[in-house]
Parts: sequence; C-alpha cells; structure tokens
Amino acid sequence: MTCDALAFAVSPDAQVELAAQAARAGKALLLEKPLGPDLASARRLADAVAESGVISIMALILRFAPEVQVFLDEVRRIRPVGGSAVWISGAHNLATPRSPWRVAGGPLLDVGPHVLDLLEAALGPIVKIRAHGRPSGWTGLLLDHAGGAVSEASLCVPLPHNRAERFVRIVGEDGVAEIDLMNLAGDAFDHLVGAFAEAVRTNTPHPLDAAHGLHLQELIETAQQQLS
Repeated sequence: MTCDALAFAVSPDAQVELAAQAARAGKALLLEKPLGPDLASARRLADAVAESGVISIMALILRFAPEVQVFLDEVRRIRPVGGSAVWISGAHNLATPRSPWRVAGGPLLDVGPHVLDLLEAALGPIVKIRAHGRPSGWTGLLLDHAGGAVSEASLCVPLPHNRAERFVRIVGEDGVAEIDLMNLAGDAFDHLVGAFAEAVRTNTPHPLDAAHGLHLQELIETAQQQLS
C-alpha cells in the first residue's frame, strides 16, 4: 500500500519538521494552523512545499463551513467598506489544560489565523496591521485591506468569567452581513477533507495552501513584534 497524502494534527513545531520531510518525499499535505511556531520555521515549511510542488491545504476550518460560504456571498453583494470580528474564548476552555504552544503564543497564534483569513476573504488582502493589548490576555488589531476597506479584530484568551463569542460583522454600501461562528452546523471538516481529496486527485493547487499559511504567519509576526 502506498501513501499519497498526509494529514497533520500535531503541535506547530512538530508539524514543521514532519511535514517538510513528507513534502520532500512527494506527499500532499493537510496542514494545521498555524503553519509553524514562528515565522522562520513557517517559512522553512512553506519553502519545502513550494520546492517539492506537492498539494497543500491549511485546515482553516471556518472557510469550509457552508454557512461561511453563504456569508461571503452576501458580503460580495453588499459592496463592503469595513467590518469587525470578535473571538472571545469562553471560561469553559479553562476546564482542560491548554497546549503549551497556545499558552505561549496567545490568541494571536491560536485563533489569529482563522480571524485574519476570514476578514481577508471578506474584505481583501490585509496590507497593514497594527496591534495593541497583551498577547496573554486581550489583543486588538486594526487592519487595512487592499482596495480601501478597514476592519478591527478583538481576540481574548480564556478567563474565569468569559462568555464565549465568535462573530464577524461586515458593513457595505448596500447593507450589512453578519455571521455567528458559534452556531455552525459542524460539517465543515467533511467539506475540508473533500476539498483536500479533490485537490490531490486532480493535482490542482488550492488557494488556502501553505503559501497562504505563510502569509497569515507574516501578519501574526508583525502583530507579535508590536505587542512585545
């Protein structure tokens, strides 16, 4: 039996080493976010994927939820000018130990890839990012998008009295589009696996590939430097 593709569910530092080896062996990759624990290691993995020419997809699970696709279609219809995103981790997240890399990286490294990717999908590529707050608590981001749109994102780690909130609101010239990310049907993973299988079968590059993961990591690195 041969293996054509690998899916990763490991810490970012382990993913960098293992996935780079797999890419050099010609295996397609379903990669977790973030791509790596820091920008330098993420770039090593992205370079290995690019040099090998293998198919890769980042597990940016929200983008594969049907409700999110409907939301993005609505965003395009309203001619967006700006928006906001909130991701507050609930107090219930304190009930189980958090992975060391999540604690060290804070919400920026943990959920930042999801939030930044979704705001880019709605408003266009992020060309400038300004961060304030504390990486181990509440982090705020001000974002400029190509084409003139602007957005804000608020991220917070689990705290004893937090009520979990995850939503995106986009304002446009022709209306408002909103999505509650707490109330998705739960079949996004099936769509992700299906998209990965189709990309591997047809050898068709996917827009949410390792290069996109590196782009998100570059944004996160810029924000982390400002916070430090």
